[in-house]
Amino acid sequence: MKPTIITIIAITLFILIGCEEDTLVECQVPTAEELEAIVKGNSITLLEAVELFAIDNYGVYPVNADSDTTITGKVLTDYLPGGERLLNPFTGLKDQPLDSMPSSSGEISYYKDHRIVNREDYTYDYYLNVYFIKGYGTNSIIAEYDNIEETEVLVVEDCLELQRAVEAWCDEHSEGTYPYDCIDVNDIGNTIVDYLPDGQFMKNRFNMFRAEPSYCQSSAATTGTIGYSIKILNSIPVGYTITAVGLESGVVIFTLRVNSN
Repeated sequence: MKPTIITIIAITLFILIGCEEDTLVECQVPTAEELEAIVKGNSITLLEAVELFAIDNYGVYPVNADSDTTITGKVLTDYLPGGERLLNPFTGLKDQPLDSMPSSSGEISYYKDHRIVNREDYTYDYYLNVYFIKGYGTNSIIAEYDNIEETEVLVVEDCLELQRAVEAWCDEHSEGTYPYDCIDVNDIGNTIVDYLPDGQFMKNRFNMFRAEPSYCQSSAATTGTIGYSIKILNSIPVGYTITAVGLESGVVIFTLRVNSN
């Protein structure tokens, strides 16, 4: 680890100050591999900064590097070493990251998943809480990070949270049947939502709207949707199914079925 760090420091110093003409020892120009090692390191440094930003911002990631702020007023670049942009080892400029796809050597990009929904009477423009980090090497992308898998894990965890709420609802329902929907009440007047954390609908982990479960089970179920449907036998709800949709709309990533008989 230490030799690698020393190499990176040496490369950086070479780029920033160059070699003096009267240097007795011949300066060695950094190799492409050494420069790309810095790009990869920059990508990881940016990733750590993004996660620190989210910790200070209730789990919401920044839209961009310079203007989107946490609740404490910090921007993403404030979480980088020294509160400064990262060095592009190929150009020697501290001008990274970009807010768009990288296309030149040494560039690091940060951007979020942007969605535009067109309706007959309006256009809805928003960002998912999903980010992408890409690092460009000599002539191609050499580092890529995102939080898609981690976010889908959270959606599945919310499905299990919903199951606990459903079972808690049933424990306080004398007939021992399952709720039809989120407004169905048990013997003490509670709905499923009353048993969810803070007694509120859960946030959709991708768009951060507090609207789950939504009960949508069709192929048109949108990103991050948690569905709840019941199984009816002789007009009595004797079971239920909980499903989760991941980043891709209509694609179910988790299914949980429970039957009382």
